[in-house]
This record gives sequence, structure tokens and C-alpha cells, in this order.
Amino acid sequence: MDRKKTALQAGERGAVRSVDRALDILLCFGAERDLGLTEIARRVDLHKSTAHRMLASLERRGFVERHPLTDRYRLGWLIVELASQVYQSDNLTSLALAEMTHLRDAIGETISLYVRAGYERIRVGAVEGTHPVRRAADIGKRFPLYVGASGKVLLAFSDEDIIDPTFRTLKRDMIIFRFLSGCCVFR
Repeated sequence: MDRKKTALQAGERGAVRSVDRALDILLCFGAERDLGLTEIARRVDLHKSTAHRMLASLERRGFVERHPLTDRYRLGWLIVELASQVYQSDNLTSLALAEMTHLRDAIGETISLYVRAGYERIRVGAVEGTHPVRRAADIGKRFPLYVGASGKVLLAFSDEDIIDPTFRTLKRDMIIFRFLSGCCVFR
């Protein structure tokens, strides 16, 4: 996968290859609502027959659904059920809700709650603003820690073992961006 290394790729002991592959398939749907078999197999670097068997297992268990007319896959409702369990048992979100609402009422803007997950931040809660035009990320959306004010706040209070790799990633991404921007000039 392009977003993250699997435990298998990272060489971690005790990794179960088939579990890693199944999770890689589920992670394909982070940016896309539905995907075809060929696209999924390409993204996770599996043969189509292997990807098909894994998707069949995921479909049987309710983790994915296959549209009968298009044969495209999307996340199943079981994912929502599992996610709701995390959300309902999350004390941080429920504790912060009153303060987030109070802050939104005072300034009228959307208030978001993010948590750090490795080198990224995830939007885990929100209270929508009162203005007619607003833009906010979906709950569960991930961003690098170096992007946005909330990411920088989380980064500022992180340990060095998080800060140093984050800045190395930022430098790498800036080099790639500059290179790609230069390529566009020559088109």
C-alpha cells in the first residue's frame, strides 16, 4: 500500500500475512467509496484471484459489500457498527463535547477534536459551526501532524520520537512537492 507499511512489510515478528492483506484491502477504501477487484488487487499488490478470495471472506463477514450489478466493492455496515463502539466508549469525545459546544456558541465556527495516532492526527469529534458556509473534514479523516494548527499543537506536545520522524517526512514531502511543481512548469 502507498499510505503505510504493513506489519509484514516492516518485518515485524508475529505478523500474520493473511490478516495484513485483509487489513490492507480494507484500508484501500479510505479515499474511495467503491472499488473494483482489479483496482483493489493493484493497490495491495495481490493477484486478482487472491484479492477475490479475500474479498469473498470479508463480504461473508460483513466488512465489505459487493454491488450485484457493477461488481464494485464498498465498506460494509459492520464497519459502522464497530466504529460506533469505539465512538460510544470514547470518554475523551464525550468529556470534550460540552466545552466544544460552548466554544462554538461563542465564536460560531466549527470546533474539531483531533487525537494523535502515530505520525498522523485523526478527527474524532466535531461541533458544526453556525455559519452557512463551512468546510470541515469528515470524522475519522487522517492528516499528517505537520498539516494544520491542530496537528501542530499535537506535535508540540509530543515526544522527540514522534517529532523527529515527522520533520523528516515534512522535508521529504517538501522536496517531492518542489520537484513535481517544477515538472509542471516544463509541460
